[in-house]
Amino acid sequence: MPIVTPQIFAFIGVVVALTVTPGATTMLITRSVIAHGRKAGFFVVLGGCLGVFVHATLSGLGLSLILVQSARLFEILKWLGAIYLIFLGGQSVWRGLRQKPNELSSLNHRAPVIENKTRWRSFSEGLITIILSPETSVFYLAILPQFINLGESVLPKSLMLASIHAIVRLLWYSTLTVSLAKITALLKRPRVQQWLEITSGAALVFLGLKIIAKQR
Repeated sequence: MPIVTPQIFAFIGVVVALTVTPGATTMLITRSVIAHGRKAGFFVVLGGCLGVFVHATLSGLGLSLILVQSARLFEILKWLGAIYLIFLGGQSVWRGLRQKPNELSSLNHRAPVIENKTRWRSFSEGLITIILSPETSVFYLAILPQFINLGESVLPKSLMLASIHAIVRLLWYSTLTVSLAKITALLKRPRVQQWLEITSGAALVFLGLKIIAKQR
């Protein structure tokens, strides 16, 4: 049986559309690159790629079925995701508002070294954001099973499809990270960077509030 089938091409089309649509991950990468540089953005990307395997594993093991059948559990997941986005966005807005321009200027002239603590924080933010993402949860609860044929081993097929999803995310968001890093390097004026950080944080807060609004 060929590995690359029309079904796989259809799945690739779906995950490409899901990935390139601006959302929480796009805003999170923007926030991380502005605040900590390109490497932080890459760690967010890696965390998100691991997150899709978490979703695929849960889906393959059937734990997703419990979630999709419980409206209360799914609502709790959405609220957790929304609160987390608001928290991350609020951090950026607060940091941008209280940061003085001269402090930003001094940060711009430091060597672009990211401590391990910042790297793992960026990684965990990317991972947690994708795990708590309602859109990704719905995708793995409702869409992914459509690409698993009767008689196929569910968990291996789920992980294989998640690998495709992770590759698409890695390619797209890595390109986005590099592009944002180049743009940020051109906009080294402290006031501009301060505005960018506040704006990206506000966008995360807005996404979180939008999720909460859908619950009502």
